Amino acid sequence: DGTFDVLLPRLKMGDLDLVVGRIPEGLRSQGFDCETFFTEQACLVVRPGHPLTKLRRVKLEDLLQHAWLLPVRESYLRRQIEIVFAAADLSLPRNIIESMSATANRVLIDGSDLIELLPYSVARMDLDAGRLARLPVSLPGTRSPVGAILRRGSSLKPAAAALLEQMRVVGGRISRAARV
Repeated sequence: DGTFDVLLPRLKMGDLDLVVGRIPEGLRSQGFDCETFFTEQACLVVRPGHPLTKLRRVKLEDLLQHAWLLPVRESYLRRQIEIVFAAADLSLPRNIIESMSATANRVLIDGSDLIELLPYSVARMDLDAGRLARLPVSLPGTRSPVGAILRRGSSLKPAAAALLEQMRVVGGRISRAARV
């Protein structure tokens, strides 16, 4: 668990067998091979009953005065949302909590009016179960491939190869479900 600025050097040195997550552009030219399992959009979520869930239409600029829960600056998803705001000619909201802890984020969202940015695959089960509500805000530029990043020319240990194969199976299911 971590950000690419930490994980990719460890992968390149051989400390890690593979990295799984959103795949940033340009990794192949840095000596990595990438395998995409599926692509997904990021989404904005809040707790059920949040005041914003009562609005029929929500625009990005409507959210600037609210408190946000975002990944740390070094994360790829954070860079994507910064680009979304810049493309809309908006500054990031001023009231931001940065966290990469899924457990802490869950507690923070449940007990507050924070807006959280999540990959859809991470939010989906909680959205389906009614534990989170999705804000109807377009986030162009946050669709990304999700998959495995491997050190070019390396062979995987048997356990890592088995893990990769299972991730391919699960990724295929997610990809097929997204097309329905």
